Amino acid sequence: MKTIVCKDTDSFKYLNSIKNGIVIYPADTIYGIGASIFNTYANKKIFKIKRRDLSNPLIVLCSLDFILKSAYVDEEALNLLNLGATLILKNKINLPFYVSKDGKTAYRLAFGPYIKKIVERFALTSTSVNISKKQPINNSKELIKYYFGIVDVIITGKTKNTASTIVDFENKVILREGDRAETIKDFLGGL
Repeated sequence: MKTIVCKDTDSFKYLNSIKNGIVIYPADTIYGIGASIFNTYANKKIFKIKRRDLSNPLIVLCSLDFILKSAYVDEEALNLLNLGATLILKNKINLPFYVSKDGKTAYRLAFGPYIKKIVERFALTSTSVNISKKQPINNSKELIKYYFGIVDVIITGKTKNTASTIVDFENKVILREGDRAETIKDFLGGL
């Protein structure tokens, strides 16, 4: 397999390869590995690459429009999404098993300008770039070293080097503290 390596500023040129394959990309938090949400073959392959249990669904990195069409949201949920939280929300529609469990999905808005442009076209699955339960790789040189020839596209760019904070919105519980955790905690404390 030939892997395309590009900067985030040039990533939109490779939209077809991203949509039809597996991509490593800089979310605004850490590097993620994913595929178009409806590309079953590519998403199953991500689970194999990561040695991840299929019962542990992937996050969906997407636009606000996608969330509004797919999940039940209210004003508090929108505020948390805009703070950068990954929210586990009840779905309005059926989504693939690899992003859904018990009728719920973890949704996250894309904030980086280049990845945001991509997910306005199609939602991406998202998970850290690592073997499950190992430390995520967040260095573009290391990503290229380990994943060249394994994934279709590697997009390089800046990240915060901190994973997102994951919130079970129904129960108002933080499941993983990460980026902007204190701000999210403060907001949840006010609900």
